Amino acid sequence: MGASRWVRGVVLALVGAVALGACSSPSAAPSGRAEWYDAGAAGEAAPETPPLQTSAAAELPSTAAIQTKLIYTGAVTIEVHDGDRALADVRRVVQGLGGYAGDLTQTLSGTARAEITLRVPVEKFELLMTEISALGRPLSREIGTQDVGEEWVDLEARVKTKRQGEQRLIELLKQTGDVRNLLEVERELARVRGEIEQVEGRQRYLANQVALSTVTVTLVTPAGVQPVAGWRYGTVWGNAINSFAVVGQGLLTLATYALVLAPYWLGLWALVVGWRRWRARRRAAALASER
Repeated sequence: MGASRWVRGVVLALVGAVALGACSSPSAAPSGRAEWYDAGAAGEAAPETPPLQTSAAAELPSTAAIQTKLIYTGAVTIEVHDGDRALADVRRVVQGLGGYAGDLTQTLSGTARAEITLRVPVEKFELLMTEISALGRPLSREIGTQDVGEEWVDLEARVKTKRQGEQRLIELLKQTGDVRNLLEVERELARVRGEIEQVEGRQRYLANQVALSTVTVTLVTPAGVQPVAGWRYGTVWGNAINSFAVVGQGLLTLATYALVLAPYWLGLWALVVGWRRWRARRRAAALASER
């Protein structure tokens, strides 16, 4: 029982050191861990453990130690006459500067709009903004910066402290022989490693945002100058030639039918002419008899 309490006391001390070393606000321990924490505290005092080597100077870096890490973001809105061509030019420009194009949103009804997200190395940020603005008539231009240097130092301190706690838990794991204590240490070790992964994931995200600037480009094509989608002169010329051939074929077909049916419509025409002449003669004879 004494060894069990000693193990619990050591784990409790390590957890407390990890929580104090982290610069973020402490979170409440799950109820499953709180039970064995209290169990170790409710009994007789655990054997003394070696003090943790921490200091206020190590946990709270000075202002001089905080490096400036800036995240650059930009937004450009330009008016263009040909949205498709301007979109292709935007992709060409960002690829030429070592970046890439991301999400694309297009609106084709009314005033055509295309919004595309670009990522470019931070040293090419200003050049990208200048070249994109030259593709049309600039309507708006915004540049934003965010300094994440303080958060970066905080994350580094948290990782360092949690790594120290992880190492002590690993050493404690080698010394623990009781199965229950072994499971408790392994559970705590898994939790600490999960927190380390979260902090390092945030570091990777910030590093990516600092290294690559984000620029949102909006291309606006007024409805009055919007080109007809898919229009090509060669296609129009080919359609005109086809239409001429179709009309010629139709006229030739009509002439052929007229020639074949000539006896019928000529006979009908002769009957109509003969009937009209017969009526004219009868009318003339009637007028002559009245006189």
